[in-house]
Amino acid sequence: MEAVNLKTPSTETGAAEDELESRVFGSLHYGKPWPDNVFTGQATHLPGNVNPADDFHTYTIEWEEGEIRWYIDNVHFATQKQEGWYSQHMEDGIFVSGGKNAPFNQKFHMLLNLAVGGNWAANANNGGIDSSVFPQTLAIDYVRVYRCSADRWKGKGCASISDQAKFVEGVAEPEILIGDGNFGKGPVFDVYKDELSVGMAFDGYNPDKVVTQEEVEEAGRGKVWKITKTGEAGNVYLRAPQTDLSHWMDNGELVFDLNVESMEGDTELLVKMDSGWPKASDITVTQPAVGTWGEVRIKVADLIAGGNRFSGGNKADIKAITNVLVIEPLGVMTLKVDNIRFEYPAK
Repeated sequence: MEAVNLKTPSTETGAAEDELESRVFGSLHYGKPWPDNVFTGQATHLPGNVNPADDFHTYTIEWEEGEIRWYIDNVHFATQKQEGWYSQHMEDGIFVSGGKNAPFNQKFHMLLNLAVGGNWAANANNGGIDSSVFPQTLAIDYVRVYRCSADRWKGKGCASISDQAKFVEGVAEPEILIGDGNFGKGPVFDVYKDELSVGMAFDGYNPDKVVTQEEVEEAGRGKVWKITKTGEAGNVYLRAPQTDLSHWMDNGELVFDLNVESMEGDTELLVKMDSGWPKASDITVTQPAVGTWGEVRIKVADLIAGGNRFSGGNKADIKAITNVLVIEPLGVMTLKVDNIRFEYPAK
């Protein structure tokens, strides 16, 4: 259960100009070890626009085998099931699945926390930290734990379920990718040419659900990768098994065809390679004229050397690349990408 920056100006979609933050979130965090973990959840409001900071309220989580539910003042507002979470961890240099129900098939501990700053709170609402508001208090009357009398170990048989609760789809377990001995090698490494290279997968970071990606047919080209972004946060990427691409640092180039169909203003387009956040490197792409195809060539050494503009002092580890290509418009844009490859320039 999470609440962030209560009583600051709300950034909720559709909020009135003078509306204050009052959302409470029921969330799950799962997936791979940080920073490759994911989180999903559902926000809710108390009836009558009551702000959670004004009084005591009862917050409840019911956890049974394969299902987790969230409640405020005994009102069930969200449910997530095991089909929408997963756990993967590293063994002998490759990722393996934690299996059915993991990670929520283990003992957990309780944490009640009044946090200051951090990625979410410090970048939401007003942003930053307002030192003038301290001291602040998190007041807790009681914490109680119950077991289901019908089934003490699986928790089934005691559910309090509302038809009005939102179902949180979560994230299905991604395929674990394993490359062969030639994956990533030269003199030409075809990443996408009418289809994605074997051993890779389409993926993305899309916290605000503003990014979509699909393969579409393009006259004279076959299939191309189409990306649409309607907000600010988010990107798409081509995921691969952890791969040493250091041989491309010696004059190798990342090459692809680009067609920016539309964009708002002078939206900047970033291309990245990364080995797990914040170990990422980015570079600004020079775009062809809107609505036309053009070839983009980027020296791999230049891209890696540029580092991570969003996390100073970090850059991708070229010997341990996990996302071979990240496409991130810094605003509203629709674009298509084709013929993605690594190659050495013609002599």
